[in-house]
This record gives sequence, structure tokens and C-alpha cells, in this order.
Amino acid sequence: MNIVYLLLGVSKKHGRVAVREPRADECITMIRQLMHLEKVTVHSIDLDRLSKALASIKNTRDTLAHGLWLQGPNDTVLIQVTGGTWKPDPKSPKIAKRIDPEGMGVTPTDLETLSDQIKQMMQALDVLHREIEAQVPSSKPRSRTLDLPDRRAQDRRNEALNSPPKPSQE
Repeated sequence: MNIVYLLLGVSKKHGRVAVREPRADECITMIRQLMHLEKVTVHSIDLDRLSKALASIKNTRDTLAHGLWLQGPNDTVLIQVTGGTWKPDPKSPKIAKRIDPEGMGVTPTDLETLSDQIKQMMQALDVLHREIEAQVPSSKPRSRTLDLPDRRAQDRRNEALNSPPKPSQE
């Protein structure tokens, strides 16, 4: 989200308050749209590949985080997968995993691989952030000033507070 905050020209604190965190693919779409508005281009990162890699990592992470962990045969560890379809028997037609869940094996190597993929993704996002940061003015105007009609009203209030009281006309 730091890339979104950078493109919007808001601090991280303001961004965390004002910008809701979308799904990974929506975040890349948001970044693309903001880059278009700011006339920013990137050459070091393929955003299509980045989006697909983020989606794959997210799906794996979600399966590991939210799946039902089971003890398999011979001390293997399985996660029950209930999304999509599969062929438990190669001779049978596909069946929904909600009806006949698939047991996906998980090894320590699988977890290390996911961890490595997350680190690589973080590095790629850091490269993307630096490339965008080089193109976005650091003193990008913020919309924290009052609009002109509001400023005039504020000036009138300040003038009324600072001027001496008018004599009463009785």
C-alpha cells in the first residue's frame, strides 16, 4: 500500500486511515490507474507477472492459513482443500472438492518455498516503489488547504474576531 500512498501523495498514517486495503489483484489495478493519472511508467517490473505471482502466493497462503490441517498416513501432513474440482480417480469424471475434498500434502520445504516467494515479492515491490518514487515529485501538492469559498469565510471570521467592536446604534 506504500506505493498507493506515494502515488496519492499522502503520508503512511493518512493513507492507513483513508485508504482501504483491497485484494492483491485490485491493488495492482489501483497502482496502474494511479500511475496513469500521474503519468508514471515503470520498466523494471512486469505488472502483469507481478499480479499473477501475487495472486498465486495469496492463494497458497490462504490455503495454509485457513485450511483444515490433518495427519496423513506415515506421519505426513495434509491440508483439506475444498475449492475447485479434481479427479480423485483418474477414470472418473471431475468432482467438486466441496463434495469430495482433496488432501494436499505439506512439507517443511513447501513452507520454506512460500517464505522465499514472499521475500522475492517484497523485493520486487521495493524495486517498483523506488522506480515510482524517482518519478513522483516529493513535494506533490496535498489537498489540505481550504477551498476558496471556505477560505473567504475563514478570513471573514478572523477579521470579525480581530477587529474592535462596532459602536451600537441606539
